[in-house]
Amino acid sequence: MTAGTILAVDDEFLMLMALKDALEDEGFVVVTADSGQKALDLLLATPDKFDAILLDRVMPGLDGMEVLRHLRNHRGSIALTTIPVILQTAQSSAQDIQDGIDAGAYYYLTKPWTPDVLLTIVRSAVQGYWRVKLTDNLQHEYLSSPMRGLQLLEEGIFRLRTIEDAKRVAWLISQHAQEAAWAVIGLMEILINAIEHGNLGLGGHKKSQLMRENGDVPLNVENVR
Repeated sequence: MTAGTILAVDDEFLMLMALKDALEDEGFVVVTADSGQKALDLLLATPDKFDAILLDRVMPGLDGMEVLRHLRNHRGSIALTTIPVILQTAQSSAQDIQDGIDAGAYYYLTKPWTPDVLLTIVRSAVQGYWRVKLTDNLQHEYLSSPMRGLQLLEEGIFRLRTIEDAKRVAWLISQHAQEAAWAVIGLMEILINAIEHGNLGLGGHKKSQLMRENGDVPLNVENVR
């Protein structure tokens, strides 16, 4: 398993080789592009291939800031709008950094960088991106098949003491039913009965007797105190 797939973009050949060597020594797969347009073409063709982008800010033609704006404004791929982009440049004024962050950069890496700093930033970017993708994938799978996880449940315990507790638990469980609106009503009735019986120590026979004595007034904790 690789440490991640990185797209390195720079118009200077020696800089590309330095990035490639430093990252590949640590287990990353590195794809290079020597212009902003080539990088954008690669990303549009394979939006899910990369885990982070090292993007030179100053390049002839389509520069790094323009590539970044294209990605963050892209409507066809969530991957392109969320992939971490690390801008690398010698332009390190406060305004330059602010402009990069405002455009959607994950981090602003100033040249010259050291291998240790480079690797720390890239690892952090990749691991954060993996967590986001894992969460999104689980959420998509869960929402499409909400009962799949519950099929593995062997035992569950809820401790209820109030009517509000019953409402919360009924709503939670009902969300896994095909007809949630109907399920919540039935669950509420069951759970409220459980609270009445549990809190008051009443069996079904005793409850019926008390209801008859109270003229069929619905029995709850408040009206038998």
